[in-house]
Amino acid sequence: MIDYGCEKELGVRWLLAPSLLENPYHVHILRGQLSNSKTLGAVFNEVYDEVKLAFDDTFTNTDDWMSIPAYATFLQIISRTTARLLVGEPLCHNPKFLGNVLGCVVHVIHGKQTLGVFPSFLKPLAAKYLTNVPQSIEATSKFLQPIIHERREQLATFEDDTADKPLDFLSWLLDEAKGEEQTLRALTLRLLFVSFASIHSTSMTFTHAIYNLVVCPEYKLPLREEIKSIIEKEGWSRESINKMAKLDSFLKESLRLNKTHTASLHRKIRAFEFVFSDGTRVPRGTAISAVELPVHPDPSIAKQFNGFRYVNEKEKGQHTNHFVSTGLDYLAFGHGKRVCPGRFSANDSLKTLLAYFILNYDVRFKDESASRPPNVYNGVGCLPNPVAEVMIRRRKPSI
Repeated sequence: MIDYGCEKELGVRWLLAPSLLENPYHVHILRGQLSNSKTLGAVFNEVYDEVKLAFDDTFTNTDDWMSIPAYATFLQIISRTTARLLVGEPLCHNPKFLGNVLGCVVHVIHGKQTLGVFPSFLKPLAAKYLTNVPQSIEATSKFLQPIIHERREQLATFEDDTADKPLDFLSWLLDEAKGEEQTLRALTLRLLFVSFASIHSTSMTFTHAIYNLVVCPEYKLPLREEIKSIIEKEGWSRESINKMAKLDSFLKESLRLNKTHTASLHRKIRAFEFVFSDGTRVPRGTAISAVELPVHPDPSIAKQFNGFRYVNEKEKGQHTNHFVSTGLDYLAFGHGKRVCPGRFSANDSLKTLLAYFILNYDVRFKDESASRPPNVYNGVGCLPNPVAEVMIRRRKPSI
């Protein structure tokens, strides 16, 4: 059984490269580096620095309320914070580079729709001549070429265990890439592929959380008090944000009810038929997924938002699932052997983004009696309302 999601949903094999599916060594890098507490602790200052810069550059420091398109604005902010971890400075500050990366995602989505009308043997030609993906890849590679050249010159002078190597995904790629994977195009494709998932899933999850915060204002003060008390005592660090139990619970409850996809665990039976433990037989070539629904032992409250659900469970002495935990009742990050390798990094980024935002900004809808904007569904995708606006105001004093 193989993971079928990327090939089926994005047409990765034709629009980007078969090697991304056949040689997914980037997954091993993510599991090795971004599941490592030491590495995550070391890169936290980079993440926090970019979070602060991105918010401060985007929003004015006045006391006036300003109206913003929520999803589009947060997408721009998170593209910067993600790029800081992927390619480092100064490229993460380049608006043309960031715009090109975000634009490439759009071209891939449109390209997948174009390929849908062609048989498999024509898809490679259609991807090359009837979509804008090749031009996007080429444009991105032009931004990366001087950075990669500079990094390779630096690597020639570094010892294997030196602390001077940049701590970002590009650096780890250059360490691990072999043979054809060392080419500029191959490295560009890996960076784009990882960018797609990290930027958009983080942006959607963050926007969902902000919408929930606006329509459930009773959570603002206790969250702000928890964040403020921990930051005042310990400062901004990975250890401090992961002590914020209420923030962790709020994020998990938001994602439980507003997943980025309504189905997960995409698999395709590759060799022989697969037999489940209950005797169900699935023939070779079948694509299967698990439909995600809000799950709770009590069905009557399964769809009710309770931001501190998991804090309350802990206080009652019950087992507590954290934001990054996976299980049969929570498949936001997948489950089992192919669980999302970047979920610990996503956890740190999302908590830092939300903690900084709650501490430093007020947020509301223009019509304060308005309900939560409805989600938009596209196939199995669940997008936070992309046209809804929120009102933002800088708080003073801030930390």
